[in-house]
Amino acid sequence: MIQKILGLLYLIATIMMALIFNNKITNNKSLAFMIYILQATSFFGYIYLTNIEKKIKICIGLSLLVFSCIFLRYMLIKG
Repeated sequence: MIQKILGLLYLIATIMMALIFNNKITNNKSLAFMIYILQATSFFGYIYLTNIEKKIKICIGLSLLVFSCIFLRYMLIKG
């Protein structure tokens, strides 16, 4: 049950991030950051609740961390 909730939260957050990046929603830094945190945590929780190998979970977690750094850098440059 919790996997479905986390998956749904991730889907909604991803759609909202796409709307922000396409300027369909006004680009508010704090809103974008909060949505990104929701997206990252729901994805991270969903992955760790699945039945996959620990090595794969670690690789996905590290790739999420790298993407987080890239996103935060983009948000700082975009101003």
